[in-house]
Amino acid sequence: YFSFAPAGFEHSFTFNAQNLKHVYGADCKSELTAVKVEEADKESLEFIKKLYNLNPDKIIRPDERYFDYLVSWQQIPYIFKDGNNTVGYCIFSHDMGAITEVKAVDTDCFKKLLAAAFITSGQQEIRLEIPAYEKEYIEQLLYTYYIYIRGGGRKWF
Repeated sequence: YFSFAPAGFEHSFTFNAQNLKHVYGADCKSELTAVKVEEADKESLEFIKKLYNLNPDKIIRPDERYFDYLVSWQQIPYIFKDGNNTVGYCIFSHDMGAITEVKAVDTDCFKKLLAAAFITSGQQEIRLEIPAYEKEYIEQLLYTYYIYIRGGGRKWF
């Protein structure tokens, strides 16, 4: 049996349907499609690896066990597609009700991914754990919180 100690700083955000309806509308729809990643899906695993390796702070994930790292502790990896284009991924832990890893090709796709991830999770509430170096993601999540506190108004899209 093993354990680990996280390194670095992260920010945690918790959202529920009530929060997100002020940003995405009452039905909280997304134009992105979530696809669960399976071990045989080499194209999706390469996409995840490519985005993950852009992180300035990361653990080494050997190719031969890459999928095992994504699904450890009963986590589930998803990619998100906009039509035929893959635009991001997340690793979801149903046990923790959290997105433990998320990355998108750009900030606009991250905004869309948040709604798609919430819908895909099937949870009433999700928590996101965002590394401190993901400043643009943190700004977008704080803006989501700001819209909720204001009681609605402008939407992202």
